[in-house]
Amino acid sequence: MKVLIIGQGYVGLTISAFAAKHHEVLGFDLNAKVVSELNKGISHIEGVDSKDIKDAIYAGNYKATTDPADIAGSEIVVISVPTHLDANRKTDLTYIHSACKVIAENLT
Repeated sequence: MKVLIIGQGYVGLTISAFAAKHHEVLGFDLNAKVVSELNKGISHIEGVDSKDIKDAIYAGNYKATTDPADIAGSEIVVISVPTHLDANRKTDLTYIHSACKVIAENLT
């Protein structure tokens, strides 16, 4: 099963590492440096061991990407992006809306 995790921060990468033990995981993130390091098997998140990322890559179960076209064919989608508070202490859903737009435009 192809699982797409949008956002490879604290929550997203943790979910990716766990899911990659049993599924093909695509980790989507806009930060090209983070994606490059992840594809080398280097975790930037405390609590997610680089060895787990390397093992998943070696097994063919994990790939990080910045390319929205790569998400085509995903069967499960998890959105794990920040939801900050704005100046009025209301939840800012900008990143959620952006993630949904990427999914709508590329998931086939």
